[in-house]
Amino acid sequence: MNPFIYNGMRLTPLRKLTQSEVNQGLKLPFTSIGVSNYQNVPHLNRQTDIPYNYINFYVKAKLAGAENIDVFLYKGMEVVPCTNELFKIK
Repeated sequence: MNPFIYNGMRLTPLRKLTQSEVNQGLKLPFTSIGVSNYQNVPHLNRQTDIPYNYINFYVKAKLAGAENIDVFLYKGMEVVPCTNELFKIK
């Protein structure tokens, strides 16, 4: 697996979620990093200049050999691609 660029972000494939993290699911301590696909929803509009699309994210990840990876390293943060945005795991 190799690092890859997604919409200007350099991401390094890190790992799959642990079984404990999978079991916690949405109860994981996620924090938004501000990269989302929310548009015209004022209370959810945390978009930065980086557009986000889950399918396109994994197209790039697959090219890097990381199609089965859940956690990626971005600027020292462990991030998880979700349907509508990238989240940091606290």
